Amino acid sequence: MHAATKTGTVYVSSTSCGTTDGCFSTAVPITAPANTLGNFLSLPATPNSLVFNPLGGKAYLGTNSGRFGSVGLAVLDATGNSVSELSNLPGKVLAVSPDGTKVIISDTAPADGPNQVFVLDTTANTGPAFQITGATAADFSPDSLKAYIVAGTNLYVYSTLEALKTVPLGASPAIDVSFLANGAFAYLATVDIDAAHASLRGERDKRRVVVVNVAAAQTVLFLRQHDDATALRSFVCQ
Repeated sequence: MHAATKTGTVYVSSTSCGTTDGCFSTAVPITAPANTLGNFLSLPATPNSLVFNPLGGKAYLGTNSGRFGSVGLAVLDATGNSVSELSNLPGKVLAVSPDGTKVIISDTAPADGPNQVFVLDTTANTGPAFQITGATAADFSPDSLKAYIVAGTNLYVYSTLEALKTVPLGASPAIDVSFLANGAFAYLATVDIDAAHASLRGERDKRRVVVVNVAAAQTVLFLRQHDDATALRSFVCQ
């Protein structure tokens, strides 16, 4: 009797080029179980993120090159094993919607001017840009109609049906966000900076999880106020 052999493909990319002239980053598929290398694909810039759409047909690779208008988002077509570029969308890929039609990219490079968050429509390859400073995480609702974007002490609510909303989070900056599977609530991970031990930032800081009522877009509950180690996503899975 033989056990079933699992197969699949994973894409990996090089990140060591940075902004070095004459150095080109690449991405390559590796197919299991034989770990066979596919064709290497040249990327327009060194990637800072790689996020697939739920169907696995396309991946989006962000870049923080700081060369707005000349180097931007790389779109990897896993079916054709090819790469295209949207040079007007630099930044880190934060989230792809469950239906694959929207991608959120955050550009925080100082050389690009004011920080922006782009919401790409993958069908038209266009979308709105919002002046949001320091956006570091985002997540879409299960129906893909809404997204929460965290940027420091502000939560931004993007909707395909309404204008962008801002929800202040108080003094604690948020570092991550994740929707509940049924879409009724979202969880935000926040950090309380230990002002008395600023030199030990990251070691003595306290993390907590904030529960957000999606319908009202308001924070309603704080959990694990003294949890120093457990990440948001492991909490959500419990």
